[in-house]
Amino acid sequence: MKNIIIIFILIAFISCKKNNDIKLIPIKSGDKWGYIDKQGKFIINTQFEEAHLFRDGLALVKSNENKFGFIGIDGKYVINPTYKSANSFSEELACVISENSKPQFINKEGKIIFTVDADACGGFSEGMAPFKIKGKWGYIDKDGTIKINPLYENANMFSEGLAAVSKIDTKTKQKKWGFINKEGEIKIDFQFIEDTINSCAPSYFSEGLSFVSNDGNKWGFINKEGNYEINPQFDGWFNLDLNFEDKGEYKFKNGKAAIKQGETWGYIDKSGKYIINPQFLSVQDFTSSGNAAVQGSDKKYGFIDNDGKYIVNPQFDNVKLGYVSDFAVVQSSDKYGILNENGTYIVNPQFDDVWICNGCWLGIQYSDYVDYETLANNFFENSNEEQIRNISNRTTMQDILGMYPKTSMDDLNAYDLKIKKPDLNMNNELMVAQANYYFSDKTYTDIPIYKIVKKYNVWSESYYNDRVIDYYDKKYNDNAKVTGASFIFAPFRIGVGNSKKLAEELKNIAINKLKMQPKSLPAINNIDKNGLFILTNENMLLDISYYNDKIIDEKTITPYLMVLFVNKNYHISFEEEEKSLVDNFTERNR
Repeated sequence: MKNIIIIFILIAFISCKKNNDIKLIPIKSGDKWGYIDKQGKFIINTQFEEAHLFRDGLALVKSNENKFGFIGIDGKYVINPTYKSANSFSEELACVISENSKPQFINKEGKIIFTVDADACGGFSEGMAPFKIKGKWGYIDKDGTIKINPLYENANMFSEGLAAVSKIDTKTKQKKWGFINKEGEIKIDFQFIEDTINSCAPSYFSEGLSFVSNDGNKWGFINKEGNYEINPQFDGWFNLDLNFEDKGEYKFKNGKAAIKQGETWGYIDKSGKYIINPQFLSVQDFTSSGNAAVQGSDKKYGFIDNDGKYIVNPQFDNVKLGYVSDFAVVQSSDKYGILNENGTYIVNPQFDDVWICNGCWLGIQYSDYVDYETLANNFFENSNEEQIRNISNRTTMQDILGMYPKTSMDDLNAYDLKIKKPDLNMNNELMVAQANYYFSDKTYTDIPIYKIVKKYNVWSESYYNDRVIDYYDKKYNDNAKVTGASFIFAPFRIGVGNSKKLAEELKNIAINKLKMQPKSLPAINNIDKNGLFILTNENMLLDISYYNDKIIDEKTITPYLMVLFVNKNYHISFEEEEKSLVDNFTERNR
């Protein structure tokens, strides 16, 4: 459950919205989740691995088989638990992810309304939902039509007709934020800076104002024309509490906004005037009932009125839910209970946890769909029966250096050239972490670099100048022929087991496109964690191997997949190389 919130915070920078009609409260008793009413009566018995708030009449839950589905208020599944991950419903639709599938939006009957050709998607707000493809964010409408092309580094929810988005300034290379409307038009120029240290970014509009900063240090509130109504003067802060309980989100609600000055919190009105001076360690929004949960200097929580006076004295260890309705959920020691409006327990603390995450329906869900065929085809571009990626037995050192003009002599060994950052991304799911090119002749010659030094002659009792070798420089052997190459892949979203699928697809394309024949390898038993394929044709031998992990430059890549090939320039025969590869693989996996 926490992973959903972490992704939600880091990627979307979206704050929670209150739901003023919470009738059933997700609670944990023991190691399972169920639902109670505000009197503490169990309405749905504890039985789930996760339980979220009801939205649009349905609640997102996680089954004992770690699959997500949706239940009605009777606790029965309306949509069976079949999804790897999912959002709660918003505006009658929910984003769901099935195993190895692209994001889909379903209605409350579980019918697929549309599929999104994207890597990630979020929930709907004001008829728009963010989606991510190839590292950029855009928006779709409720028909699944792309309304705003994926151009942005971040994309927040729409509120009051506008959404905060960010992009990289082409001149300064700095990320800047602006606001767009639902047509994708820039309504407020890209000029605002986030606070990366405190993870504070421009907020959505609430009651006509949005919290922004021009330098990432001091923050104020702008109107929809982009003009400051309250000048920058407050400290930036974003709630990284994993419970995400609306503690101090920078937004106006009921005419007040919680702000941070130094290490303490207070409240201002829309003129920027303090109505309650900073004095609390943390705070929540004022509710329509005119009270707010605050944490005092003793780290205990209580409730204050509009004048900042306590109406319920500080005594609680946490407040999961303030008085958005006529009750509040509080923590005492390690248990949770329910208060009435007078601060008296309706239900004594007895539950192990309470899940009140009002904004989680907007959380970003990531697809694990991988198009293995496209990945493999991308790798084998410019390949045929005589070459792989434009490299054949006629390729020279000079050709390789032309591919990598920024090559350093430090990457050069006697008979191979190591490229640590080859910039050979196959697509958004896969990159080449390292490439090695092998050569038939020594890749360089040592060129002595001399310096003049003074030496003392004991016989003549005088100094004389002498030329000595200071160091050896290297000169590339441009004509050295390539004997082969290896490529180590770092899969972004391919888990253990799925690397085998990519290896198999690479093998299939090698058979069909490169006219290679797979070798029978009785000593090798390919499993999900590791495996080896060897193929040959008249011109090349190809090794496709995958492992559970690999250490590269002191970093562990999990899983890791390597493609190695040699050609006729290689110093041993294909048969000898095959035996060596099999022996090395067997030894490594004993």
